[in-house]
Amino acid sequence: MNLELVLAIVCVLLILAFIAWGFIYTALTGKPFIVVNSGTAKADSSDSALEIGGDAVPLETLQGEWRVLEMGKRGRFAPVEELALANMRMRVSANRLTMLGSNETDQLKVNTSVFPTEIDQIGTDGETTRCIARLIDGQLELCQADPGKPRPVDFSRGCSNKNTIVRFVRVQDAAPTSE
Repeated sequence: MNLELVLAIVCVLLILAFIAWGFIYTALTGKPFIVVNSGTAKADSSDSALEIGGDAVPLETLQGEWRVLEMGKRGRFAPVEELALANMRMRVSANRLTMLGSNETDQLKVNTSVFPTEIDQIGTDGETTRCIARLIDGQLELCQADPGKPRPVDFSRGCSNKNTIVRFVRVQDAAPTSE
């Protein structure tokens, strides 16, 4: 046999093994092995696949006080109990965002003509932090790039995601926390 034929056979065997593994994974977990997202389905939140589901976030909806429920980066998320104790909150009033306990207020620019909603957070130093946002079951989820970096394209939570994911609940909807 020549080398080209051997390589072709190896490639076919690898493809068949990949397909077989997909069937086994799906049978064991009940989740699809490969998520093909058309922009309307929501992948499992633990998955690093493209996640687009949810609703747009107009500036009017952002108004008020929000408490952090979940925060993480590169697949590592802060323990929920620690976030509850920290009681981290943000307030949005008109087009201004203030992290409570901080004396800095950033300007917000919201673009709902695309989905997910794009938000630019412009600091007092003029530096822009680009985000995408969505509402899922009344909770606000932001995926935020580091200042000056390109806008995120999805809400993936995997280790390869260099962006910060933060999930908020509106304060009047939140369970009571110790203050």
